[in-house]
Amino acid sequence: MRTALRAGDPTSVGGYTVKERLGAGGMGTVYLGEDVTGAPVAVKVVDPALLCRQDGAVPGRYRREIAALRRLDRRCTAALLDADPDADPAYLVIEYVDGPSLEDTVRRDGPLRGASLEEVAVAVIAVLEHLHAENVTHRNLKPGTILLGPHGPRVSGYRIALPAGRYPRAADDETRRTLPYLAPELLLGECPGPAADVFAWAATVAYAASGAPPYGTGHWTVQHRTEPGGPLLDGLAPPLLDAVRRGLARDPVLRPTAAEALKSLRGLSPAVLETAASGVLPGGDADEWAERARRSLGEGRARLALYQAQRGLALNPLHARCLRYRAGANLAEGRPGLQDLQLAHDVEPGDAEIRRAYARELALDRGGRKTHGRAGPADAREALLTALELEPGDPVVTARYEAFAVRETGSPAVPPEVLRAVLALTAELPDPPPDAAPADLRNVPGLALDRVELALRNLAGLSLPAATRAHLASRLGGALRREARRNTGGPLRRSAAIERVAALAEFLAPGDATFARLARDAYGIPMDPRTIAAPLAGAGGVILVLAYLTLAPYWLGWMWAVPVAAVTGAALTGLLVVALSGYNAVRRRLGRALGGVSAR
Repeated sequence: MRTALRAGDPTSVGGYTVKERLGAGGMGTVYLGEDVTGAPVAVKVVDPALLCRQDGAVPGRYRREIAALRRLDRRCTAALLDADPDADPAYLVIEYVDGPSLEDTVRRDGPLRGASLEEVAVAVIAVLEHLHAENVTHRNLKPGTILLGPHGPRVSGYRIALPAGRYPRAADDETRRTLPYLAPELLLGECPGPAADVFAWAATVAYAASGAPPYGTGHWTVQHRTEPGGPLLDGLAPPLLDAVRRGLARDPVLRPTAAEALKSLRGLSPAVLETAASGVLPGGDADEWAERARRSLGEGRARLALYQAQRGLALNPLHARCLRYRAGANLAEGRPGLQDLQLAHDVEPGDAEIRRAYARELALDRGGRKTHGRAGPADAREALLTALELEPGDPVVTARYEAFAVRETGSPAVPPEVLRAVLALTAELPDPPPDAAPADLRNVPGLALDRVELALRNLAGLSLPAATRAHLASRLGGALRREARRNTGGPLRRSAAIERVAALAEFLAPGDATFARLARDAYGIPMDPRTIAAPLAGAGGVILVLAYLTLAPYWLGWMWAVPVAAVTGAALTGLLVVALSGYNAVRRRLGRALGGVSAR
């Protein structure tokens, strides 16, 4: 139902003009909008609460399901024309079906009969059969999400990425319209599956035939799926009656699959089945729209190219060139396009133009990696390496790779396998201040010396440029030096591991004594002032007390010398203990540092 925009509603989303409200649900709000040519579209703005999970579970599933919906054929569905899960707000653009919903039609005209009822039942189960074959579930099937347009029934309103347990239980209008069509297992908080879609289909067909949900609208009967005499199935006849009755089974295992239900209805509505099987509506050619988008993009008219590519994708969601030109138009407008390019490459991996565009977008750092399911620096590096594998001779990809290799290895002439091995090592080397004292390193994570050792062993068998060896020697030397200083401030537990890594790293700086010194430093750095402060203070105290005892009889007389000697003797004993313990600690560290392996 169209209503005027409310305060706070957007007037433009993703380049689409927002005109009116069409409705709101558990996933967000749907608006009637217009594209750049003025053609109507349905714009669904996603509820931000669905995408604010810090663990990334919902956003990750949201992106995967958008990609899955884009791969669907046109089987009695309202086509997904555009989507940007990373926009603010995130949105989907869906084909606008100019027609009432099944719910509004039944309210206005009464229950469906004959061919009209069979057409709805067959079209919707054909949609579910196709969705489930693509490992997608609808999650929100009900009379309000089935639109009766000029080309027949169309299914919309996918509740993608809605977590388990997020199904409505409150007593608002949306809840009252949704609850009668939810499978019993969903009311118990279980994760939605294909069987839940089949239950919703059966309940929706029962509503279309009788004008009321099969279990009524009372709270008890809806919650417990009980009704005296069984569910209300008026207006249904075999074979539709049998399929609906099986679909309403309380146990999901007893329900037919969508494919089984569709097979049992093969004799009904052959025209609907033919349309669903073809997956394409008459009235256009995707190749023609792709060519128009290519010309518009070449003329710099990105928004027109975007519209033309989307018109082609409405006819064939897997048209590779339409995907490629929609990506180009979005990139020209400053929006992400990597997801479309990846899908186009998956559809047509042999197309040189698509492969080049995909590789270049992977190589360029546009800050849009999360559109591709990529979020961190390590993923960006993998994207660059993938781009080089796709287009090793492309100048844009090569230039980007060489700049990255110089930054990470010190040399542009590094093969991908060497770069991967270098990155495995440098990923283990943090960068705290190089002159940090042991006490300052307490809150800095130590090296994972076992992983550093493994990365070094992998590097030792590769041919490294001299610049790369020098680059790694500098970074690893600094990291090991900090680790040795940290070890000095503790009980020397990691000495053997530090020594082993330092000895293994000597191939990075042959003829240089840097790593040999680090191997010795693993057993303690003896000249740390804080290490020798205690014995020096103790020795100084002993000297001062002895001097005082020697001179006290002359200053105070022999009468006072005895009690003074008793007091200072106790102090002298304590100072001697401190001095001796400090001396032993220094002697142990000196022995280990100077003796190396033999000192152990």
